[in-house]
Amino acid sequence: LDSVVNEPLGINDLETTQFTYLPNPVNDQLTINAQTSVNDIAVLNMLGQVVLRQSPNSLNCVVDMAALRTGVYFVQVSIGNKTQTVRVLKQ
Repeated sequence: LDSVVNEPLGINDLETTQFTYLPNPVNDQLTINAQTSVNDIAVLNMLGQVVLRQSPNSLNCVVDMAALRTGVYFVQVSIGNKTQTVRVLKQ
């Protein structure tokens, strides 16, 4: 017996922003690919200071991290009115 789950689309889909980021760890360039246009990207260091910010307004973005020191960074990706933070290691 096949069961069909009928869930309404809409608000529930906005709970998680849909994007991928690679490579991790990153050497120079971090690529972010999203299903919806990325409004803002902020790269924060371990102290919470913004060390890099850009507003690509596109689906595919490249964050140039070549000038940053080796270490752990937090990349905040804002899509619509949602922001998701991911942890990235810079080599």
